[in-house]
Amino acid sequence: MLVGLAIGWFFHTQVPSAAPWFDEDGPIEWIQAAIVGLAAVTLVVRAWRSRSPVGLLACGAAYFLYSAVLREVPSCTSHFYSGGGCLTHTWKYGLMTAGALLVLAYFVLQRRHLPGIFRPRWSLTFWPLLVSAALLMAAEYGERMHMMEIEETLELFSYFYALAFGWWLLRQPPNEESL
Repeated sequence: MLVGLAIGWFFHTQVPSAAPWFDEDGPIEWIQAAIVGLAAVTLVVRAWRSRSPVGLLACGAAYFLYSAVLREVPSCTSHFYSGGGCLTHTWKYGLMTAGALLVLAYFVLQRRHLPGIFRPRWSLTFWPLLVSAALLMAAEYGERMHMMEIEETLELFSYFYALAFGWWLLRQPPNEESL
């Protein structure tokens, strides 16, 4: 987190020419959307391969990352939007609903594992996503302080952290005996 703060602070104070990269709906938002999208895909693949409650937890976590992707994609009606790719609010809500229905269908198909998601053995496996969430909370504070470079850098670090976790989880055996 401190590295993200330091890099964001450096861009905020020392590189004013980089400010357009860090604007709301600026180019860094597309990079963030791609990174968090990859993280979501790793968790979806993990859920598909899973034969334990980890699959349900991975599916649920993938949905939250998917919602972050949609959050990072600019809204066509945003007053920050200056052109390029975007989604209307209708599309964003439709995609969120479609994602929620897919998660619900997966949970129904894997309902035999549902009680296991509350067991520490499985749920504590996902503690790294709490670190990612903490980075996002710090990023929100940066936004409130109008330090967009810090906000966007911390968000990017958070998404990279989620991707690293997803990659680690993907590399675990499908039966999760080693977790």
